[in-house]
Amino acid sequence: MMNRKAVLFLIALLGSLLFSPAFGTDSSEPVISKKILETIIGTLASDDMEGRRHMTPGGEKARLWLIDWFKSNGFQPAGDDGNFEQSFDKGINILAVYRPEGLDDKAKPAVLISSHYDHHGDLCDQHPKPKSKICNGAADNAGGVAVALAAAKALVGKLKQPLAIGLWDAEEFGLLGSKHFVKNPTFPLDGLRFVVNLDIIGLDLFEGLPDTHIICGAESGGPNLAGHLEASLKGNPLQPVFLSYPFAHNRSDITAFLMNGNPVPFVFLTDGDGSVYHTWADEPGRINYDKVQSISTLVARLIQRVDSGQNPPVFSMTPQSMQLPTYQDAVNISRLLERIASVAEQNKIEGPLAVQLQTMQQGLKQVVSDGKEKFSPQSAMILAQTARGMVDLSKKVEMNR
Repeated sequence: MMNRKAVLFLIALLGSLLFSPAFGTDSSEPVISKKILETIIGTLASDDMEGRRHMTPGGEKARLWLIDWFKSNGFQPAGDDGNFEQSFDKGINILAVYRPEGLDDKAKPAVLISSHYDHHGDLCDQHPKPKSKICNGAADNAGGVAVALAAAKALVGKLKQPLAIGLWDAEEFGLLGSKHFVKNPTFPLDGLRFVVNLDIIGLDLFEGLPDTHIICGAESGGPNLAGHLEASLKGNPLQPVFLSYPFAHNRSDITAFLMNGNPVPFVFLTDGDGSVYHTWADEPGRINYDKVQSISTLVARLIQRVDSGQNPPVFSMTPQSMQLPTYQDAVNISRLLERIASVAEQNKIEGPLAVQLQTMQQGLKQVVSDGKEKFSPQSAMILAQTARGMVDLSKKVEMNR
């Protein structure tokens, strides 16, 4: 008969086997705090920040708060003259770096997380349901900044190479901050192996599709980046819609890197426009924090995989692929339209809106059924019109509530 100590030992051993960390929850897995995300978004998108327009007291408040965040969380400055700031004629970028302990100070950042922190102040569109008349930009782009900061914090102690974080100013007025940075980098760009760009994070375009999320430009890193994305999404509730770079061109700061001749693999993560885009109603109460947490986890996992050095993404875009959408885009948007149709009743898509949705579905269904071999410039035009119509539909649905 076993004595009491032996029984207790076996119970403890069994417990350790039953409740040992599962894949994705071990000590190497980056852990994202939803509380941090809520704090960052709630602070940056509060009326106290006055809409974070560039060259305003509100923009300065946001910048100083973000710099304090970097300092208090152990990040080093990566701006001009040993500071966190990079000034230009229309604003001030914020640049920070996490440098793994023991690494040579001259080691170049291998990955950059990119996100703009500015918004429109009080110069945006009206909305039937505003909390205030300040354009607080919770999704655009306090959500993107929150993901950048939370993912970077979760990666401390888990990376081999330096990680840079770039928070751009004056994005809303022509991508001015990122354009200035790529022409006047504060650290060498030739060490970059990967860029993650975040813009408009945390919105649900349609009720009933809380996990739908758009990933643009994954083709830029070839099959290796595709493999890293697939692995990083395992167990993640996000339902990604993959679109090629043409859907992101001039939409956010990643454009500044490509147009300045920086052929670095990237992904651009976004939740699209929706009805609160550039309106009074883009407030913290609209944010799907579960989704923001899922996006943050994806970003942290993806960066960790690229940082490992195994199967590095290789820039795989051509001038043509940077301009024209693909047949696969048509397939993926067609599937997204099916998701939207599945929640049409929940979103009160009826009457003319239902006709609009049906027309889009029919037009794209024909493009898809024609096959890849018959995908033509005319097909690409139908695809572009459908994408614009889908965004237009999301705005009209919200306004009807």
